[in-house]
Amino acid sequence: MSTVSDSIRLHGRPLPEASFRADTSRQLRRKSQLSQTLWANWCGLGVASGLFVKIIGYLTMLEAYFLITFPLRMQSVLNAAFARGCVTFTVLWIGWVVGAAIADIANDSPFSLAARGFSRAFFLGFVCLCLVPLWARMPRSFEAFLAGVPVAHVIGLKYFRSGTYTTLDGEIDASTLGWENWTNYFVTSIVVYIIASQWRKRPWQCVAIAGLSGAVNLAMGSRSAGATQLLAAAVMPFFIHPSRNADLAWRRIVRKLGMGRLVAIVVVAVIATAAVSETYGYLVTSGRLGERAKVKYEKQKNAKGGMLVGGRSEFFVGLAAALDKPLLGHGSWPEDTVGYAEKASARFGIEIKEDRNRDKRLRKFIKVHSAVMSAWVDHGILAAMFWVYIFILVLRNVPRAVTYMPEYAGVIVFNAVAFLWAFFFSPIQQRSYNAIVFVPLLIIQMRHMQAAVERRSHATG
Repeated sequence: MSTVSDSIRLHGRPLPEASFRADTSRQLRRKSQLSQTLWANWCGLGVASGLFVKIIGYLTMLEAYFLITFPLRMQSVLNAAFARGCVTFTVLWIGWVVGAAIADIANDSPFSLAARGFSRAFFLGFVCLCLVPLWARMPRSFEAFLAGVPVAHVIGLKYFRSGTYTTLDGEIDASTLGWENWTNYFVTSIVVYIIASQWRKRPWQCVAIAGLSGAVNLAMGSRSAGATQLLAAAVMPFFIHPSRNADLAWRRIVRKLGMGRLVAIVVVAVIATAAVSETYGYLVTSGRLGERAKVKYEKQKNAKGGMLVGGRSEFFVGLAAALDKPLLGHGSWPEDTVGYAEKASARFGIEIKEDRNRDKRLRKFIKVHSAVMSAWVDHGILAAMFWVYIFILVLRNVPRAVTYMPEYAGVIVFNAVAFLWAFFFSPIQQRSYNAIVFVPLLIIQMRHMQAAVERRSHATG
């Protein structure tokens, strides 16, 4: 079994920065094909990532496959876990898993909830570490995997939907998606695959597809999906790798994101965000998105604290709960026994109204709609530290994609923008989805750190 150090070599050669860049331009012109068998296998794993088996909660078939085959891949996974570039991820992930167990024991969480919370922490990191050496060694397998995800949505809609699972008189698996939401996920998964497979040859078309997808989502009233996709489309051009026929000076500039280009990206992102906000406001207030959307928009816009607070007040509810038990957390899917909506309103001086339409017979869980807050509220400071590290991982390594993984820079940016929103304002995503975002960034970090070692060895040699 090859080590991770071997697996992040390009065609058997080490990856010092200069040689990597030279090899990269040739690699972009040469399509490194997977065999049909390997492509089909990876596509099947992509399908398995979205299909579930029910064991207390829901386990994806991909997770079950990696668990069963772990003895065969143990050396590769352990090499990946403690390779230069993955150590911090591994240590903080283990910390989250330990924190989840401690939080549930300390809070006497019901077993059915504790098992789900522990699985959420364990399988997220486990799947990532299983995929790192495989995708680093066979980059096109990432692309084939993404091809299977839309198929999973089609099959899962009829046969493998997790649905809403009720336990302790409370709904905890919020996956009762209506047709419109299912369509959103299905179409987005197709867009992700197109960008991943076409970025090498047709980057500008990929930018256009990302923008079109965002515009459609916005027109359908899906604000977060539409806004993040339009924002991604606005910054993706900065990550287009120049062709071999491009002007030499431009090629030198684009291969590394300097401070000037990073500032430009931030400026474009701010302008794009403002434009999307104004466009959505016009569509809603003009009645083009329906009366229900108009009423919701006006209510959130007029809320104390503005549109963002009005639309994502759950973040502050979660923050109030986290600050009550910052070290150990409340345990997996904790019950709200103190009224954290009212507590957050008083603590932060903003208006947060409790949902009066909920069924009083159901268990009242703490209302959290944020990946980092959900982890912190449930499993304490160790879980929060893991997610803060992931946030830093995204910010540091997305700019490096143009140097160390240019063939997938487009899809890395597209997914990263959606993740940054989810970090603050959406629940922790399905575990295999997180792997699609995190694994390429871990590979980029490994390549970057290896290149730094090669530079130092050349300098001292």
